[in-house]
Amino acid sequence: MSWSLWAGARITLTPANRRYAPLLMKIGVIGTGVIGLSSAVALRRHGNADVTVYFRDDLADTTSSRAGAVFTPFDAGEHAAWISGSLRTFRVLARTQRKSGVRIGTAHEYLASNDPIPAWTSIVGGVRPFTRAWCSDAAPAHGFDIDVPMMDMRVYLAWLRAHALELGVRFVQRDVRSFASVFQDGAEAIVNCAGLGARELCDDPFVRPMRGQLLHVANTRGHTDAIATLEPNGGITYIYPFPDYIVLGGTYELDQARCETDEASLSDILARCQRLMASHTGENADFLGASVLRRVAGLRPARVVNGCHEHVRLEIEISSRGPIVHNYGHGRAGVTLSWGCADAVVALLDEATNAGIAAQSARESEDGSPRRDLTPWPAPSVRG
Repeated sequence: MSWSLWAGARITLTPANRRYAPLLMKIGVIGTGVIGLSSAVALRRHGNADVTVYFRDDLADTTSSRAGAVFTPFDAGEHAAWISGSLRTFRVLARTQRKSGVRIGTAHEYLASNDPIPAWTSIVGGVRPFTRAWCSDAAPAHGFDIDVPMMDMRVYLAWLRAHALELGVRFVQRDVRSFASVFQDGAEAIVNCAGLGARELCDDPFVRPMRGQLLHVANTRGHTDAIATLEPNGGITYIYPFPDYIVLGGTYELDQARCETDEASLSDILARCQRLMASHTGENADFLGASVLRRVAGLRPARVVNGCHEHVRLEIEISSRGPIVHNYGHGRAGVTLSWGCADAVVALLDEATNAGIAAQSARESEDGSPRRDLTPWPAPSVRG
């Protein structure tokens, strides 16, 4: 199994369920969104590392807190290992952690007439294709039903942070402007989950904001199934129900950096969702707009390369102070990829640590004297 690297190379790693050697080091994680929190938890659970999370924004101000969120991959090729890893963890959470805000529910996905069922569904399994018309004046609809994890982000993100605290993760509120400042705090390794902040932190011009707007409306009729459809312009209309509210979305506005809603977009979202619900049920869907609870905007951390908006940078950089694992650029798929990428973070650090120990042992055997510094860290084996 291998994970994609930024520069197009690959590092070969054993499967995500491998037994890791304890990462007995101090690790600083930058970012408290779903990517940073998942990485911190994985480092504690699998590596028993001493983890400190550095964050600028309070939890409620992160983009992750404003996500949908239903398990929706956007790339089943390069992201396949991460999709599988996340799926496994979310299924376990849905089964064992009832207070996490994670459950398994049915999603009804409508496709354009000539679009095939996406490849990621083969990873999830249980795909049920359909061709049907829900009301007499509607053309036959083509799509599929599938059971996927659904994450109530108003519950899940807070649960994830609380779980991190229970595991002994520490939190420091600070706007990190350089990796050096984290190393100066005593960190021996860094995991960079800075999201949009990675544009300046890493001088990465591929990182670009993608504004998303959505509505939260009251779930007055107890809806439980998600519904989504592709729009002719490439957008997606979606209805994601949770116990107390329904998420109506959405927009994908690349390079729009104003984190605020506008009434024209919200009105369009509501109209699209009412039309989708009416087509799906064959009933009037005006009730969706009867009680608007929240108007929400967030800036997704897209990383755009060759037209792909989720060109994730997940690689290890070997610095003179210690390893830096970059884990950002998840765009629209941050929640969906979070646990799979967290597993990869642990594996990359484990690989680098083992390489460092081996190199140190080789130096000791050469001159007969102990050597304790591991700087610069030797790079793990890479193949093109």
